[in-house]
Amino acid sequence: MQSQYEPEIKPPPEHYTVAIICSLGCQLITITCMFDRPFKTPLIDQTNDNNVYTCGCINGHNVVVVSKGLWQTGVVNASVQTGSLKHSFRELKSVIVFGTAGGIPSQPPKLDPTEDIRLGDVVVGWAGPRKKSIVQWDSEVYESGEIKIVSAFDLPSPTFRNALGKLQAVREDSSNTELRKNLDRCLQNKYFPFSQPEPESDILFISTYVHPEGNTSCKECASSKKVDRPERKNPAEVKIHYGTIASGSSVVKSAKMRDRMGKATGALCIEMSAAGVAAWHKTAPLVVKGISDYADSHKTNDMEQWRSYAAATAAAYVRELLYTMDPGFLPQMNYNQPHLSNSETQNCLQDLRSTDPRVDKTRIENTKGGLLSDLHRWILEDDDFKTWRDNKESQLLWIKGDPGKGKTMLLCGIIDELKKSTTNVVSFFFCEAADSRINNATAVLRGLIYLLVKEHDSLVSHVRDHAGEKPLDGENHWWALLNIFDSIIHDPSLQNTYCIIDALDECVTDLRRLLTFIAQNSSASPRVKWIVSSRKWPIIENDLCAAKHKRTLCLESKDGSISAVSRYIKLKVDLLKDMKGLDDKTRQIVQNKLSSNAENTFLWVAMVCRELEKVDRWQFRVDMLNAFPPGLDPIYQRMMEHICNSNKADLCKRILAVILTVYRPITLQELTSFIDMPDISDNHEYLADIIGLCGFFLTLRDPTVYFIHKSVKGFLLEKAMDKIFPSGMKTVHYSIFSRSLQIMSDKLRCHDIYKLKRPGFSIDLVEQPEPGPLAAVRYSCVYWVDHLCECNQSWSSSWSSSWYALRRTQEYKVRSLTPPDPDGYVSSSLGKWCYLSLSRFWIYLWFLISLIKVLWCDLQSVTNTNSNLQDDGSVDKFLRQSYLQWLEALSLLRSLSSNAGRIPGLYAFVHDAKSFVLYNHSVIEKKSLQIYCSALVFAPEKSIVRETFEGYIPRWIQLKPKVQAHWNAARQTLEGHSDCVNSTAFAPDGKLIVSESDDDNTVRLWDVDTGTACQTLEGHSDYGNSTAFSPDDKLTVSGSDDHRIRLWDVDTGATRQTLEGHSDLVKSTAFSLDGKFIVSGSYDDTIRLWDVETGATRQTFGGHSGSIISTVVSPNASNWIVEEAANVLWLPPDYRPNHIAVCDRTIALAQSSGRVLFIRISQEPKILQI
Repeated sequence: MQSQYEPEIKPPPEHYTVAIICSLGCQLITITCMFDRPFKTPLIDQTNDNNVYTCGCINGHNVVVVSKGLWQTGVVNASVQTGSLKHSFRELKSVIVFGTAGGIPSQPPKLDPTEDIRLGDVVVGWAGPRKKSIVQWDSEVYESGEIKIVSAFDLPSPTFRNALGKLQAVREDSSNTELRKNLDRCLQNKYFPFSQPEPESDILFISTYVHPEGNTSCKECASSKKVDRPERKNPAEVKIHYGTIASGSSVVKSAKMRDRMGKATGALCIEMSAAGVAAWHKTAPLVVKGISDYADSHKTNDMEQWRSYAAATAAAYVRELLYTMDPGFLPQMNYNQPHLSNSETQNCLQDLRSTDPRVDKTRIENTKGGLLSDLHRWILEDDDFKTWRDNKESQLLWIKGDPGKGKTMLLCGIIDELKKSTTNVVSFFFCEAADSRINNATAVLRGLIYLLVKEHDSLVSHVRDHAGEKPLDGENHWWALLNIFDSIIHDPSLQNTYCIIDALDECVTDLRRLLTFIAQNSSASPRVKWIVSSRKWPIIENDLCAAKHKRTLCLESKDGSISAVSRYIKLKVDLLKDMKGLDDKTRQIVQNKLSSNAENTFLWVAMVCRELEKVDRWQFRVDMLNAFPPGLDPIYQRMMEHICNSNKADLCKRILAVILTVYRPITLQELTSFIDMPDISDNHEYLADIIGLCGFFLTLRDPTVYFIHKSVKGFLLEKAMDKIFPSGMKTVHYSIFSRSLQIMSDKLRCHDIYKLKRPGFSIDLVEQPEPGPLAAVRYSCVYWVDHLCECNQSWSSSWSSSWYALRRTQEYKVRSLTPPDPDGYVSSSLGKWCYLSLSRFWIYLWFLISLIKVLWCDLQSVTNTNSNLQDDGSVDKFLRQSYLQWLEALSLLRSLSSNAGRIPGLYAFVHDAKSFVLYNHSVIEKKSLQIYCSALVFAPEKSIVRETFEGYIPRWIQLKPKVQAHWNAARQTLEGHSDCVNSTAFAPDGKLIVSESDDDNTVRLWDVDTGTACQTLEGHSDYGNSTAFSPDDKLTVSGSDDHRIRLWDVDTGATRQTLEGHSDLVKSTAFSLDGKFIVSGSYDDTIRLWDVETGATRQTFGGHSGSIISTVVSPNASNWIVEEAANVLWLPPDYRPNHIAVCDRTIALAQSSGRVLFIRISQEPKILQI
């Protein structure tokens, strides 16, 4: 039988509901003797917690025993101890202060000895109704003999009071046999070194008799000074006393002081920790103390045995008490599975986190001027909202409205309201189209899971279970995240959960995928409710129609929303009144004017008031409001005209052009790289002022430049293209590309950019410095290739995009035509017709001239781009000077994978550079400084990259290995399998490769372009032998030595079918041309035909006299690659594969070392055999 001190299982901290606080070593031993089962202690963050924890289970209660170290007692220590406990174990429901105390005997002794305090008795801090269970006395006045009460604490929680009542009733009807059984758990345990003391050693001396100084024992104390007390009939009986307990920070060793304490407070005993623990709780903790002495000067070595015995009696009572309490709901968990450590939890969270939605929420609120509580509370009384909130069958609420209606701030308010209840779990996400971190479906799903796991640490196990050891990246990470989310929302410990997503219309990438996800999951769990918001887009409405039990709330039709805008206007006007010194009449005129033009739009009110705030107090006039037309587009148009007429018009328009063109929001430091400002490029304060000149369009956030609202970008692209891009957007792309090369050439001159020094330093341990050496070039490093590709766009594509953009601007100008009629000269229909016709003619003429101008500029841009791509052009010079440093920067910025295969097509150097990065991709991505070590050392001797940068090889590598002269035909080496690769196959579209291996029993899917493993399929229990793709690329099949065939879904990695029927190793598998059937060959001498849809065996072909090795490719003794019976390419011994796969002109060679090599030949092979 296993010892109770050898725990096997480890529940997480949030699964503990009872804490027992003690101080002394003997107390810790006694309480652990009461465990039904000990647990392994979960890992705790030691940064803010120095407690020692011992964990176990009593009657289904998961109990954590807290100790701070031997003899570290006192109220202050107990308070610190409790604070750390509550930080580490956040789901505790009950706290017990357990240990020993000095008894306060009755004066004079009571006639009934069972009613008097004796050593070994137990005192429970429960004095009854309207009485204090704990009183704290001031230890600082202890020496003066004064009793000063500092504070008092009420009764323990109702849970404890109910249990104490039950326990008292039971004790009145029976003896304390349960307590005795519990006490024997200590006395009979080999780890408890003490036994029950003799009753004769329980001696009480009169209060005036002080223990002789220097004596370590009471054996020489005067027997005449003993108090004569009646003996109990059963000296071994443990009496339980209920009453007040006195708590302080000093040890009481004076009988006189003890008696005064008892008289002043009515306390039954004195101890040193309960008040410190009680200070942390709304209700007093339950205090259970065994009496170890009489709080007098006779605290000698003789009392050590009583101290241990008293701890044992108190522990026995705690066990009996917990057996009276119902453990209630405990989270269900398979404790036989190892729980994740803190470091594993942090790694999982790091894999999940692309942004922290809580930080995004704070940023949004601050940017919009703070959350005003009065403006969102109307929705709490709205009928649609209340139906969604209170009706169990109403799971999804869609809040829709036009731009500027306050959807985002409304959701911020709802989130705060829902979080007021401690039982609610609220996960949320804010989409922003301009920020690539938060404008895609995957980021939304990551954010929701991230907050759910942050709210409930135990849910992190779902992340590890589904993600395996690999980060949540790659081709199929969306499907992995879906599986994680599905398992989380069905976790039984998750209660009252809300998922909130703001601005669905700002999800730029995979919006349809996100809408499908919401529609399917909104009714997946009755414990999870959803709120989403967006503009009134038909695509969103159509896709959300698939959701069951959906309710829609339209802000334009809600009186509450309209009144909220009115209250917002009143608040803003009141601020204007104070700032500008407006009288009541003027204030009312301003409020009326804003109300009539606002069209119930928060954004319009905010922008107008911001402009009015800029006006000097002495210049403020009511007629200024006439300059602000109703509606967002007219006010944007006015702001655009204001910019064009300012003395900084060119600079403002260049800034707007850059912000419209870049692929993510950029910082002020990055912006200086792209605008022509040689005299002030480092003056960020000046730049911030320029951003301010852009008025309603741009805003600064620490110190990144954003559009003030998503509607701004739409307006500028649709209705101000001619002003922002007079030479076309392609010209701006070219400017960003060329300036990126310039600044990267200047900044990326030295290697080891972050001064890591150690070549094996992991990129995962690198902390991004702020601002850091890459601050000005972060954007350029990642996106210069994208801008180059835009510059080199085809003429037809350029014509189409330019035509579309200018056409939208033209249509807007035509719609905006209004004939001026100051004198009535165009009042007739003919006059209006002539005016409008002439205006349209000039607009169409402007359109044609602008289009020709833009296309001419585009042609020049393409010409300039081509010249940059020539030998000795700017790209060539940059790569020859800073290629390795650029790769290092990409690795440090964690953007290598997205750029590895996107180097532009630049002749010899680029071909060599592409081979260099693809060959070394796996190590560079993880260890950035290996660019200058392994990558250069093992590059071919004639490699252009090696010859150009050989001086960067560290001097400590004195003898370089002999390597091949040139890059061989192997395109990439895919590493990940841990043993022999037995099978490979290309997907029909050539984008993926599937491989199967020995030993690790896995099937892996690889991305052909990047060489990364995008899926690891686990399920076989033995070696893998054969793989194949279905003709539509959606399925892959694998055969194994476990006699089974598995059919896998390529997108999700899930097993679609497990085909069983072979009685021996499955050595070959293949799909039929129509994808409806699978054929397999086995060592059982049969070939089987399987139905893909049902998994049933359609036919079995027997009669073979030997094992079926392959149904497609047969082995050949030749060492050649053969095409149409002709030897095409000889394979040296080091490159002879176990299996091959062919796609187009590329051949995949699977080697016994576990690697997969690629060879591209000049002519497409038709039939290849080895």
